[in-house]
Amino acid sequence: MKTPISWFKTTPNVQIIQRCTKDQDDVDGNLPLFIQTALTNILQALLVIIMISTITPLFSVFAIIIFYYYVSIFRYYLKTAREIKRVSSSLVAQVSTHVGETYNGLYMLRATRKLYLFCREYHTKSDTEHRGRVNDNYSERWMSLRTDFIGALVVSGVAFLAVITKLPQKSIDPADLGLSLTWGLSFIAGLSFSIRNAADTEVQMDSVQRIIEYTEQNPKEKDNDGSNPPQDWPKTGKVEVKNLYIRYRPDLPTV
Repeated sequence: MKTPISWFKTTPNVQIIQRCTKDQDDVDGNLPLFIQTALTNILQALLVIIMISTITPLFSVFAIIIFYYYVSIFRYYLKTAREIKRVSSSLVAQVSTHVGETYNGLYMLRATRKLYLFCREYHTKSDTEHRGRVNDNYSERWMSLRTDFIGALVVSGVAFLAVITKLPQKSIDPADLGLSLTWGLSFIAGLSFSIRNAADTEVQMDSVQRIIEYTEQNPKEKDNDGSNPPQDWPKTGKVEVKNLYIRYRPDLPTV
């Protein structure tokens, strides 16, 4: 409420509305759901590995390698996906801002017959925004390929270790082996989904960052320091001005 008027004149209205609507909705509705889903899938994937290691103890050594590979993929994809989604959101905001500004000045564009300039710039911004979405899809396909490979390693490792331990004194119950293979197959989809949810959670945290930036880091007008004029001011109807310099904002030259 204490933000100066100059900030509202230099900040696009679409951007302000987005902070108060979409970003706030993401924080209140989407972010808790993404956090819950991501934690659920990650814990489920860990429980599957623990269960398989319990049935086939040799799998615990194999699980350490899989866990290291999983963490490496997760960290690399998270850095990439976070930046791609952030750029993609920024490009969407640019398109929305351009449409809003054009709508406010539509009468001027029609009067000067410059509508083709709007169409040209809109197509340029729209193409750039679509490139961000395409890169986002590419990163997801890259991640899905690696997680599917991890899932195939889990299923193959369970079957291979079951054959190795198929000895009279170390025979595995077929029911337990079938349970391990079944959960290993579901592990493939759950692993990919958990990484994607974790990345979406990171992206939703950007909404929190933008809201904090608007509420705590925006410039604010100074409070009244108590230097009020006396009660009987003005005593005379005389106004004297000396060395007056006027500017629209502190960062602009005088006029």
